[in-house]
Amino acid sequence: MKETLPNKLKAADSARTYLSNPNPDSVIAIPPKVTTGAPSPSTFSELISSSIVRRILLAIFSQNVVAMGFEVIFALFAYTPLELGGLGRNPAEIGVSLAVAAILGSILTVIAIPPLQKWTKDDVKLYTYCMCGWVLVYLIPPAMMAIGYATGGKQHSTGFVWTTMVLMLVVARACGMGWSIGQILLKNSALGPDTLGAIFGLGQMVGCIGRAIGPALTSSLFAASVGQQLLGGQLVWYIMCAISIFGAWLASRVIDAKNN
Repeated sequence: MKETLPNKLKAADSARTYLSNPNPDSVIAIPPKVTTGAPSPSTFSELISSSIVRRILLAIFSQNVVAMGFEVIFALFAYTPLELGGLGRNPAEIGVSLAVAAILGSILTVIAIPPLQKWTKDDVKLYTYCMCGWVLVYLIPPAMMAIGYATGGKQHSTGFVWTTMVLMLVVARACGMGWSIGQILLKNSALGPDTLGAIFGLGQMVGCIGRAIGPALTSSLFAASVGQQLLGGQLVWYIMCAISIFGAWLASRVIDAKNN
């Protein structure tokens, strides 16, 4: 393949010039590569020793737990019969709602993030807002159920059920913008250009652990809550709400290295 890197092209041109006319005056001088400052840390222990790196990794872990946990628990909640505290939707309705929500999330990521960044002028603040949104997501089901019971059992009506689904999915997709903001903060936490790949590798590893724990945790809690009718089958939502609050606190402690 043809070389396109400017420094290498200049070196190749210098070599060709010298071979065709071996005159020292005709050779283009290429300044040697100069490295300044101490080398960036590259080992796992050196990277983790940075509080900036630790904080963003912990926030990413909590984000994956609550976000991926929601993907599982929403399908369970939507399919569970109304009598057991679910929404009683069929697989086709659940599939369509998830597909529409995914499209909405993609549009929000492209359209909404740039103006929101200009508005907040702080990626950490925007990231924290997105994490706080998960608290609302997990509070919607018990809140809607309470409203339904207070209004005479309207939680079983079709309109009420779909309102609950739409609210949960819309807020969750808005919170999904935190994925992109988290990656920006992760990139900024790199202690040097040579550690960028290692930082993203750590972020991927931590995220995978969170994505493994989240679905297992939420599905187990949901099964126990509904099966044992703990707090009327709503215990899982309160536990996940508490975890989301902790995740929002972790997000608020993230340091944007770009501004420091």
